[in-house]
Amino acid sequence: MKLYDLKTVGNDLFVETRLSDAMRKRLGASLRMMGFNDAAPLLINAQFTDAPSGMGFMVSQLAWLEQQMYEVPYADLFFDQVIPVKTEIPEWADQYQYISYNSTTRGKFIGSHAKDLPTVSLERKLHSANMGYGGLSLEYSLDDMRKAIHLGMNLDSAQAEASYRGYREHHQDVAFYGDSNLNIYGFLNNEYVKKKTSKVALETADIKTIVDEINAVMNQIWISTNQRFLPNTICVPSALFAKLTTMILNDMAVPMKGIEYLKKNNLYFERTGGTLQIMPMPQLAGEEMKKHGLTAKNTIVVYDKNPRNLMTFLPIAPRFIAPQPVAHEILTPMEYKIGGTEWRYPQSAMYLTFAD
Repeated sequence: MKLYDLKTVGNDLFVETRLSDAMRKRLGASLRMMGFNDAAPLLINAQFTDAPSGMGFMVSQLAWLEQQMYEVPYADLFFDQVIPVKTEIPEWADQYQYISYNSTTRGKFIGSHAKDLPTVSLERKLHSANMGYGGLSLEYSLDDMRKAIHLGMNLDSAQAEASYRGYREHHQDVAFYGDSNLNIYGFLNNEYVKKKTSKVALETADIKTIVDEINAVMNQIWISTNQRFLPNTICVPSALFAKLTTMILNDMAVPMKGIEYLKKNNLYFERTGGTLQIMPMPQLAGEEMKKHGLTAKNTIVVYDKNPRNLMTFLPIAPRFIAPQPVAHEILTPMEYKIGGTEWRYPQSAMYLTFAD
């Protein structure tokens, strides 16, 4: 969203901005009294006349300033790679509802004139998942804008990128852990997903032992659901992912990495020929789990990733509203609406907690 353009008039540098209807309604009368035409683009003299103007005081007059600016790096945001995102929800909705049903019936042998035919019984249940309205805003002053022009910075672009990340951080946090105030559950704390505790310590266990523990959970999900759900994805702590990708199994006929051994020795590969997806998640480390009131142990999530089984909600994707002048500042609000993680079929997943 570009709010202004630079123009040169003679030897002077001007900022050209076109007033929105809301800005014209608020400021039009004052601008007309000052001799401006509020219906035309507004020109503001933005030329700096002295060397230390704007943010120049931050840089020594004898220093060379590199043109490239470097963003402070933050952790990757990847919730939409772990959880399918559902967007086909009306923007006005604050709650997502769906109906599940359980049918009971079985045929039998009957006589040619029999009237006692087996009947079909249906039991329906309504499920609800809450969603929340969120937002943030871009904010800068007229003085910030003049300084940014002097330094060749684009305030709109930098703040817009930061605000989009702010939305994604919020969505990832809610998708993984939910929100107790809104009665929203997350990917890692659903009360209906079964839990299993292992006596194996990830730090000291060998690769084959760890793979056996993972396979035991995959097999249990598949067998206990009468082969209805076959896990195709596992999320593991970052330390375990690094261990799987760097440790070599030399006692095999053909030496291979631990992660290749896992991908070729599991029920999903045997049944479908497909590749088991293995996702590293720093949130699954014991210390991170503890921060959010969960178990203090390293955990693995084994599940069948499918939009039918689980999803997170995004009825309103992040979008900006028209800029709003407030005194000497310009505010550009952003809005969005999100939900946590709804496990429609929690029996398609399991949390596996290790001893360390």
